[in-house]
Amino acid sequence: MSAPFCSKRTTSSLSLAAHAARNTISAENLILRAICLGCVGSRFVSDCSQRLSCSARLNRAELERVSRDIAPTAATATATATATATATATATATATAAATAAAAARTAAAEKKREKLKARRSNASLLEGPRRI
Repeated sequence: MSAPFCSKRTTSSLSLAAHAARNTISAENLILRAICLGCVGSRFVSDCSQRLSCSARLNRAELERVSRDIAPTAATATATATATATATATATATATAAATAAAAARTAAAEKKREKLKARRSNASLLEGPRRI
């Protein structure tokens, strides 16, 4: 027996490519349809989305934990740097005070030497008597 030849005719004014594109279901529509109908594929998609969501939550929790671990370390480093700067400033101030005291002592010693030298000269001039010109 021979079967009649079946020819598909389009009655719209669209081209064949446009007609095919209009009848094509995108992958997004397939996923939405599968989710709505509740088939095995929709459960797979649901499981995938739950895994991604769980993974994102775990990553966020890990990031927060690491951030909390870093924050005290940074605060400790800042406190250590502040303490070091304070100690350095104190040491510098102490060294400056010591240098100033040493300079004052040298100046006082030099003044005493000048006074002694002056006193010797005046005593020597008194002992010599009047100078002859």
